[in-house]
Amino acid sequence: MQKLIKYLASLNSTESQVGIWVNPNNLDDFRIGRFCYENGGVLDEKFCIGHLSDLSFGFYYESDILKDLIQTKTLNFKGKELTEYFEDLDTFINDYLENNLDTDLYEFLKNLIVTEGEYCSLENARLFVEDLKFAIDSGVFFE
Repeated sequence: MQKLIKYLASLNSTESQVGIWVNPNNLDDFRIGRFCYENGGVLDEKFCIGHLSDLSFGFYYESDILKDLIQTKTLNFKGKELTEYFEDLDTFINDYLENNLDTDLYEFLKNLIVTEGEYCSLENARLFVEDLKFAIDSGVFFE
């Protein structure tokens, strides 16, 4: 399961004609393949779990993560709360996206975003694979 979780967490694709096919007895036995509808959703005894575009847990918007971090956590930079560095959140986020901030502040935020993005990607992929495993084990996946 760990191999599949790591793959999904790193996946960043908009490809909707390609899917991930897994062996229901070993979720780490998977492959990427084009959809072929005449085979009833089975490819080499593996079952399709979705399009790459739907399973791209590695995709995230930096602006969304930054906004969420600022709104939900107390962040400090150089001894001051981050909210003291701006008056308008949307303008601040735009300044970040356009790299119009002090270099140290920009790097601080970039590292936070990457760390949070990687964590969220792994967590979302883990939850998906656990749900998939439960569905397979309970027989719901094949209905």
